Amino acid sequence: MEVNRLRDDRRVKVLLDANFLLLPFQKHIDIYEEIPKLLERRVLFVVPTPVWKELERMATDERRELSRMARACLELAEKKCILVESELKADDSLLDLAKKLGGIVATNDSELRKRVSDEGIPVICLRANKRLVLFGEIV
Repeated sequence: MEVNRLRDDRRVKVLLDANFLLLPFQKHIDIYEEIPKLLERRVLFVVPTPVWKELERMATDERRELSRMARACLELAEKKCILVESELKADDSLLDLAKKLGGIVATNDSELRKRVSDEGIPVICLRANKRLVLFGEIV
């Protein structure tokens, strides 16, 4: 789906990092239910292709538990998310698309959270291993 069409969609765009997509299987938190509750708005979940490829690599990992979770994550995300093409690296693609779409980045990566926050983009992250919190303001 092209970025211009996504921008016109009135739902809040939430760009999901790989570590966030794994939360339902690692921490038993249904991000697809909890994020709309947190934002009190309708949400369109977006996954850049580099993040998707990262999960595909995890799905073939020798560590059985990680590969099982990554495969389940891909299966669920395929039903719940929009995949958007990007030639950038995963973190850069999340930041770039958040700027273009006026979206929110959902990640637990502290370096990425700082980069995104420094750009004035809202961030959702996991706190105390059990609840999602939003930093920044939704426009």
